[in-house]
Amino acid sequence: MDIRSSIGFAVDKGQTLLGKVRLRALLYTVGIAAATSLMIALTTITWVPAVGVAAVALAATVNKLTQVLKQPVCLGCGCDLSKLPPTAYGIACPSCGTLNLIPPHEQPNADAIATAESAHPIPEIDDQEAGGWEEPTKA
Repeated sequence: MDIRSSIGFAVDKGQTLLGKVRLRALLYTVGIAAATSLMIALTTITWVPAVGVAAVALAATVNKLTQVLKQPVCLGCGCDLSKLPPTAYGIACPSCGTLNLIPPHEQPNADAIATAESAHPIPEIDDQEAGGWEEPTKA
């Protein structure tokens, strides 16, 4: 079993997609830091270029790991949400039920939200007419 499949096996233990991405980023960060410090300790390479190469490798690795989050996907299970219509509160995943917020540039315009809310208006209830809530009095 190679390192990549063992990391994948360790990460895929009932976590959300965002938790998996965070754990993978942490594991790769620790691995790159350990490899860099071991390389500096065992060879005569100075630490400045080694840390520079490690920083570039870490930036490229984290960028590659987070590519999955650029598309509209469910942060709970990873299901594709690009074909589902957004609402005022976000997009509910059809497979796991997680409510996913959408970025501001992908939010529907105010007219679409007003049209959706006018289709299902919230009735206004006067508390005094309903005989429910009364203002508390000071004793």
